[in-house]
Amino acid sequence: MKTNRFKNLLLAAVLLGGATAFYSCSKDDNNDPLPKEDADQLIAQADGDFVSTSQVVMDNDGIKVLLQLSSLGLPEIPDKAARVNPGLMFKSSKQLDRSSVIALQSGISPELAKAFQSIISYGITDYEGVWTWTPNGWSFEPSSAHSVVLKFPYPLENTTNNATLTLYDYQTTLIEDYEEITALKAKVELGSVTVLSLTYASTYFPTQSFDLTAEFGGYKLSVSIDYSDSSSEIYSLSKLQISFKQGNTTLYALDLNLNVSMISETNTSVKLNATLIMNSLKFTATADFNTDDLDYETNPNVDLNEYISVKLYTTSDREIGHFSFVRNFETGELTVKFIYADGTEVNAEELMPQISAFIQSLLEEE
Repeated sequence: MKTNRFKNLLLAAVLLGGATAFYSCSKDDNNDPLPKEDADQLIAQADGDFVSTSQVVMDNDGIKVLLQLSSLGLPEIPDKAARVNPGLMFKSSKQLDRSSVIALQSGISPELAKAFQSIISYGITDYEGVWTWTPNGWSFEPSSAHSVVLKFPYPLENTTNNATLTLYDYQTTLIEDYEEITALKAKVELGSVTVLSLTYASTYFPTQSFDLTAEFGGYKLSVSIDYSDSSSEIYSLSKLQISFKQGNTTLYALDLNLNVSMISETNTSVKLNATLIMNSLKFTATADFNTDDLDYETNPNVDLNEYISVKLYTTSDREIGHFSFVRNFETGELTVKFIYADGTEVNAEELMPQISAFIQSLLEEE
């Protein structure tokens, strides 16, 4: 489907704005554009706070235990034919919808997104019982309890299985021979202490929706995804909400609406509105185009800025600047520029090096 690359571009732009904002300043009544010197200070402070906060989050026991479990490789279903769809969390008819994956990754990290997805894929009745990690891999004991329990060592060199993942209170429904999860709770314990808890819910008719909440070490991540059925068994992300909090403080909040409709087999209409607020910064993105408009083979001189608008403000509505997409028509390379309110233009990679590499990788993927 031709929209994937452009949805990556749009969501990457949203993340670019969001990555600058773990910083707070007081509100004021001055609606004049923010001077470049003040903007530089705000962005530099925010970028540093973003990196340090991310490091603290990823150093949390609940996250580290979950990531280690994911790296061990989860067990195979014992003596039964697999009935679980491996892409439950991000089911998009017959193929993965990358926009959802990117959205969840933006909450914390790609590795953690994969770990969450693994947990959700394993909450099925075929796995009910107790799984214990041994030097030879997983051993299994069946159980009549409506739960799945995995016991394993943490850290890995520990001689006892002191960590436990429990999946419980789950419900399923059978769709096209797949047992889909409609409700699930999970908890990760280290010794007798719960270091991470997770709840998940989904619906499949008349359209698909998914809701996930994870709590760990004083942090709370909430993700809500709605899909619309556009045509020909292709489901499109229509609404996305992400909230990441530390206690009562919102570190990250995204509200995105996307309308994708098929015009023909080769042409798709894309309309997007997104608002992202992180402490004192507000980021907005709008887009309205048909994929044929952005086909470089038939329209080699296309200007993305005619179809996509990405702006950055403080939450008191003082303009900081906007992003510009510049394509080298000889090499095909796409560069993201940031233009301050006073007209000064810089390479976004120089302004926000931590995020630019991630964004560039998204833009380079087909």
